[in-house]
Amino acid sequence: MIHPAFMTTPSPDEKPSEEPKALTWGFRVVLLTSALYIAGCSAYFSVLGLGQLFTGSEGPVMVMAASLEVGKLVAASFLYRYWHLITGVLRFYLTLAVLVLIAITSLGNYGYLARAYEKTATTITRNETEIAAIEKTIAESQRQIDDARGKTVRVNTASREDIAKLQGRITQAGETLAQSLARLQEQRKALDTRRAQDTAAPAQRGADLSATLAKSIAAEESAVAKGLAAEEAAIAGLNDRLKVLDQAVAAYTAQGTTSTYLIFEQDNVKKGQELREQQKPEREAILAKVVEASGAITRLRADGSARVERLRAEQARVNTDAARETGLLRDQFKGELARLDDEEKSLRKTGEESLAALEKQLASLQEQGQTKAGLTEAEVEALYKVNRERTEQIHKLRDQIAATDIGSYRFVARAFDAEATDVVKWLMLALVAVFDPLAVTLVVAFNMALTRGRGQPTAALAGAGAETANPAPAALPAPAPAPAPRRRGQWSPLEIVVAAILGSVLLGLFLWLWSSERTEQAARGNFGSANVIPGDSFAVMAFRPDELRQKGNKAFPEWLERTGGKGMSTAVAELVKNGLDAHSDIYAFAKFPADAKDAGDGSRPVMLCGLVIRVVDPTVAEAALSRIADQLNNSLRGETGKSASNLTRSRSMIKHGEGRYMDPEGGFLPLV
Repeated sequence: MIHPAFMTTPSPDEKPSEEPKALTWGFRVVLLTSALYIAGCSAYFSVLGLGQLFTGSEGPVMVMAASLEVGKLVAASFLYRYWHLITGVLRFYLTLAVLVLIAITSLGNYGYLARAYEKTATTITRNETEIAAIEKTIAESQRQIDDARGKTVRVNTASREDIAKLQGRITQAGETLAQSLARLQEQRKALDTRRAQDTAAPAQRGADLSATLAKSIAAEESAVAKGLAAEEAAIAGLNDRLKVLDQAVAAYTAQGTTSTYLIFEQDNVKKGQELREQQKPEREAILAKVVEASGAITRLRADGSARVERLRAEQARVNTDAARETGLLRDQFKGELARLDDEEKSLRKTGEESLAALEKQLASLQEQGQTKAGLTEAEVEALYKVNRERTEQIHKLRDQIAATDIGSYRFVARAFDAEATDVVKWLMLALVAVFDPLAVTLVVAFNMALTRGRGQPTAALAGAGAETANPAPAALPAPAPAPAPRRRGQWSPLEIVVAAILGSVLLGLFLWLWSSERTEQAARGNFGSANVIPGDSFAVMAFRPDELRQKGNKAFPEWLERTGGKGMSTAVAELVKNGLDAHSDIYAFAKFPADAKDAGDGSRPVMLCGLVIRVVDPTVAEAALSRIADQLNNSLRGETGKSASNLTRSRSMIKHGEGRYMDPEGGFLPLV
């Protein structure tokens, strides 16, 4: 039967499509074959994966898993065919059982794929390690052959190590001298730049002040000129008024004595005198104003001249101070340059003397440790033969790696800046997410195609079953009501339940992966220990112990052997393996002392460095660190020719002030 949730009801106007019978059955066969093939593959890999997971009872687990795989497919078909004929409890249980079995099958597939990948990765790692060991042996044999062919002078192993260390010290001394000289040159350049800036500042400041004072002088002179012009204009106005008054008096006096109608005489001179007497108060007021304006002019000129003189004196003082300050700065910078020159001479002298002493020691070691050593032709040919065999062995190992190579995943991982293991993990998750669900879906699709071909929809079967259980009376035959057609795109309760369950499963899987990633990042990030790093650190680096102890990483152990002597890499590996947390970061920080008195002088500042490490077992870590210190002590004292000390350092000694710090020459300094 066909469940309505997985089919659409045609409209009354539509006619069912007619398909050729051969084509319909052919497609059903293809659908069934694909479903059974995918389901069989999924079941096979899942059964193998679950069997490998429970190695103690591999056979019974495989039988149980195989039976569950068959039951899962049958349950899925039963649910589709008889959904409307079973109770809700049975629907829920069978649906949940199918989903859980899909999850179990996916888990088995994931286990099988993970085991296969682990085998491949282990094989590649083992082959790469073996290739590295063979290449090291070939290099040693080739060195012996080169020494014998060239009739070169060889030294014993201890002498070669001493010479290599001494050569390293010579190189380091040369680099230190070059760095010190470069530092002095940088200081000299910085001093020149600062001198140019500092000496230019007073001159510029004096020029600015002088220009400001010049503007003030010009403004003062302009103000005085304006004041004088105003007062002179006032005096000119008063003089004009006096002229007007004089003209009025002159108008009368100029007429003299005149007669009117030949009878009366008029004395105009007297009238002019009377008019002058009347103008006397105004004339006195004008005269007083003229005197006052003249005094104001005199005061303006005196005050303006005094202020201008003061400004000119201030301008001269500013220029003198700027010149004096510039001279003092130049003298100071000359002293600093002289100090840098003396320091450079001292560094060159000390560095050359140190290099000469080291080169003398190197020549002495080469003369003392030289011995003639050679190989016969037969021995050389034997070494050549062994090298050829080892080279062929390397080729075979590389062919094995190529046969099981996961280089494509490494390329994808580098493209996304991720680990190859993460890329493979997500690929396996993608495979198991579509493998078994696709098989179950194809089985349901086959049931749909089969029931549709028979023309028996689910609703019709349900109605037929109901009529059989409750037959209608013969007199009143009534057909079973047809189910209401479901609109296209409408979801049935089954689809909603299945979608909700699938969504919950996918959400739970996503939350589990997200929480595991966050937990791993938090464990690796070592956030609690990062809080111990001083806030004023100017450089912080992070190292991972699990990366340092990888066998493929040869640079770090070789550097430890060169700097700390034989056995140093073993001691550090023991510390990393047993004493430290392999999944947390090691933080190295550098800072300058907070106290100015501990920071050293300006030319030789002090820098503090430290490590922040999370330990698993403090006792084991302390013992491993003590062995590392002893190994470094033995190496350094052996280099200087001194006998190695066997002083034990412990917490009690440090607590009571008896602990020791190791100095560069292999001795010990008191702990202060």
